[in-house]
Amino acid sequence: MSVQPTEDYPRIYTAGAMRWQDSEDSWWRRSVEESLEEITFYHPEDAYFDHGGDFVQGAVSEDIQAINAADGVVAYFSETPQIGTLVETLHALHTDTPTLVLFDDDLIEAGVKDPDYPIPIESALYRATADDHWFLINYINGDDDRSGQRNIPGWISAWEGTPRGSVVGVETTAHIRQAVTEWTADEFSVEFE
Repeated sequence: MSVQPTEDYPRIYTAGAMRWQDSEDSWWRRSVEESLEEITFYHPEDAYFDHGGDFVQGAVSEDIQAINAADGVVAYFSETPQIGTLVETLHALHTDTPTLVLFDDDLIEAGVKDPDYPIPIESALYRATADDHWFLINYINGDDDRSGQRNIPGWISAWEGTPRGSVVGVETTAHIRQAVTEWTADEFSVEFE
């Protein structure tokens, strides 16, 4: 993670599944990096500490430091569970770091008749829409009063349920690249050639 950032483009941390150091979990990271050469990417597998062995002391601290050094975070949920990805996503959101969360289409039901990927996911109104990820999707997008049943007690109503990041459903590597390109251009006001 010693790559120097370019002046006009953001530094992006990529959060996602990492089972073992030599696994194929990094295909999406490399694909996005190759298509957006102007951006500096911080990938956890490029870190000093090993994420795949039995002794992983320091790996979490280094990843959190990389998130803190980044201008934005792209998290890709491709399977369940992804506890590390979830923690990194929540850390980024909690520190107000611009965050794009991508969900593999196998993990969500977009609820659209003509799935034109990548699909912005505005809300998971029903648990079955996103199975294990509905709570995270609503946390990121805001849990607004669409149901008309806002019976939240006063002592917990401090959070208004406003959006904190962007959530998109993807199906292929091309969709991942498109979603990251569009989000980066919008979020950081950059143009790509």
